[in-house]
Amino acid sequence: DLVIVDASLTVKEAQQLFPDFDWSVIDPYVEMPDTVEIFQYPDQAWGKQRLRDERARQQALNLIGEVVARHPGESIAIITHKGFVGEVKQRFPQLIVGHFFGQRGSNQFKDCDVEIILGTPYPNPTELQQLAEALYWDEAPVLRQVSLEKRTFETAANPRQVAVRCYADPRLRELQRS
Repeated sequence: DLVIVDASLTVKEAQQLFPDFDWSVIDPYVEMPDTVEIFQYPDQAWGKQRLRDERARQQALNLIGEVVARHPGESIAIITHKGFVGEVKQRFPQLIVGHFFGQRGSNQFKDCDVEIILGTPYPNPTELQQLAEALYWDEAPVLRQVSLEKRTFETAANPRQVAVRCYADPRLRELQRS
């Protein structure tokens, strides 16, 4: 038997890597409590590149401070870019701080009342575009259009929606997913 626990590997990819195995997918239902509130700022781009700018870092820290101020006495966690973690810890030592891809298999946030996600774990859109153009130089031009698509998470009482960046070009979508 071969067990792969990887949220980024598709069944099709696993079948290509290990064609002699039969595959079954275990996709557990994870219920989001009804008390969860989701606040998004999709017009803000808190990428690694932007957070290199001092003014942008201060804006991000101020935004985190606003969320912290709205939740006095609550346990608050934040996941952000690895290069920004130090400043967050320094300004907000009371927060439980992690970075993208650094918590796989961890339960350190399970008892938090508030979870802040600052940024996304996706590659820089400009770099992704350039990579796609280099990889597919001999094909039709890569489409640059991006939209925010709604994704729904089920809760016991009512669904919650978030906006997720989605590329019109399937090649960019596949690169982003990988």
